[in-house]
Amino acid sequence: MPDLHARFNSEMEKRIGILCLTEAPDDLLMWAHYACSHEGFAIEFDPEALFFHQRRTKKDELRHLRPVHYSNIRPSLTFDKADMKALLTKSEHWAYEREWRMMVDLSDASTVLNFGGKSFHLFAFPTSSIKSVILGSRMPKETRQEILSLIRGSADLEHITCYQASIDENFFRVNINPAEGPVQ
Repeated sequence: MPDLHARFNSEMEKRIGILCLTEAPDDLLMWAHYACSHEGFAIEFDPEALFFHQRRTKKDELRHLRPVHYSNIRPSLTFDKADMKALLTKSEHWAYEREWRMMVDLSDASTVLNFGGKSFHLFAFPTSSIKSVILGSRMPKETRQEILSLIRGSADLEHITCYQASIDENFFRVNINPAEGPVQ
């Protein structure tokens, strides 16, 4: 069975990219793991945007958002049908992520960057699919100002609401409030 898993992973890495999103923008672990220990930012997308509903047929497994299922049992790997169950299932240990995924064909990438011997496939998406941006609680001031200037200074981005994350002083949680202050 390990050979099947290795072959499956190898083939999927060559062909399929996965966009991973969360319903939990205020989760401490999400910020620590995926936003450079609170120095990064989170983008809130509109799940109703056409970008997330590009399915070409009812059987199309790509180009549309679906929730991840959490289980203690690994899904079986079968190649006799176009089933993405293995790519939509994670251990129950990860349930706090409240993840959604969209699989894409890597050949549809807008740009491919090579760095450190790895290829990174980037996909263009319409700015209209962005609802808000949450700036990390430890984001450097210069980066914060640059992002706010970019969003507030562009007609294509003026619909985006900006928020500032902060670490709660009394509880182990992240507070998210409107980003205040002028951009200098």
